[in-house]
Amino acid sequence: MLIIDSATAFCTLFFGALIFVRWLRSKNRRLIDLNLAWSVFYFGLFANTIAFMISTYWIIDEPFRTHWITVAYITLILSLTAFLFAIEQILPYRTHNTLSVASLVCMFIILMVPSSLYVPIAVITSALTLVGILLFLRYSFDITSGEIRRDIKIVTFGFLVGWFGYVVGSDSFYYAFGETVYIIGLIQLLGGATVIGYVLTFTVTLDELDWEKQLVGAYLIQQGGLLIFHYGMDEDSDADEVLAAAGISGGQSLFQEITKTEEGFNIISIGEYELLFAHGSDMTGVLIARKSYRILLGKIKEFVVRFEEKFGSIIGRFTGSMNDFEPAMDLAESIFRRKPIRRG
Repeated sequence: MLIIDSATAFCTLFFGALIFVRWLRSKNRRLIDLNLAWSVFYFGLFANTIAFMISTYWIIDEPFRTHWITVAYITLILSLTAFLFAIEQILPYRTHNTLSVASLVCMFIILMVPSSLYVPIAVITSALTLVGILLFLRYSFDITSGEIRRDIKIVTFGFLVGWFGYVVGSDSFYYAFGETVYIIGLIQLLGGATVIGYVLTFTVTLDELDWEKQLVGAYLIQQGGLLIFHYGMDEDSDADEVLAAAGISGGQSLFQEITKTEEGFNIISIGEYELLFAHGSDMTGVLIARKSYRILLGKIKEFVVRFEEKFGSIIGRFTGSMNDFEPAMDLAESIFRRKPIRRG
């Protein structure tokens, strides 16, 4: 059991440190940030594991053992609170952080009640967490597909495995069903933490679920530099779209001349913004965003392809009047806005 607990401690510390460093290196890092919340989640699990190891293997005399058990439960609930906070930042539902606040309240209650009530309070927090993961699962399946949906399934599976593992690996199950069931629970917890950590660390799936918040504007520019279509998505942006289109086209032509290549830009960074390019046969699509998400690059490519399929005959004889492309607004809405969430 000590070996499994030690492996869990190493795993949670390892993934927590990796995610924290990624947050620390981000040029757009904020205190209210998904990466920071995930790192707190893993650091909380690490502290919880260490505290339980101390109370189980080393300090078995009262009242010090109870003190370490209290620390273990507090860090567990802190970890679940961070998880719920991360989930609520992704969900579009108006939860007003109810789940994470309720979990945080449970953490403070732990400090005021006898140790006999620790388990019921932890069960309540676990139930809140299960509600959060089910809401997340429903929402993410409504708006994702392909690789991103696959990664969402993996994260959900990992969390459920870890959640059941923590329940089965509790003292209550140990006394009721014996050491074998207890060890199985510890292995499940380790496996779940590893699966979630791998997806969080080596993919960008969960980061990209806030893709709509990163959008600033989309431009379709004819090869000669004329603006064909503009779709603004940031109310605070007051840039002249015609001048912006001309500047983007001129910059691309300049670098093509310098590098003696026919290839256009793919992704470039300007200050706090990322410009994502998609090249069609007669035009270039440019998506301005705050982050260069993979999902956003796919969306601008899809927009260019579908726009050329629908308006290809008009693009060739375009003279500067964008009225011909007004119906494209519905196309832009369908690509750059989330699908309505199904109710019941």
